[in-house]
Amino acid sequence: MIKLTIFGILNKIKWDKRENPIYNEISYRHDGAQDNKRSLMCSEIKTLSPNYFQYESVDGTTIIPFHRILQIKNIKTNNILYTKIHLNNKRKGEVK
Repeated sequence: MIKLTIFGILNKIKWDKRENPIYNEISYRHDGAQDNKRSLMCSEIKTLSPNYFQYESVDGTTIIPFHRILQIKNIKTNNILYTKIHLNNKRKGEVK
């Protein structure tokens, strides 16, 4: 099994013609939001860099660094592409 980075997963969703960004949801940590979490569809990403992505919100351009991503999920197939797990009180990411 090939394990991709968060950047690799999002880049594949954005550019691979077999993928459809409107079916892929990113959940990320957002302090102050309900459950300290927010979600958006990959189709909302405007800029993708190796360490973060940007999207347009009602407040303007928002930058989300990859360390805040909790999960990337295909909502059509219910397939989880990435989830952040906690081991020994340290946050670690696991790519499925």
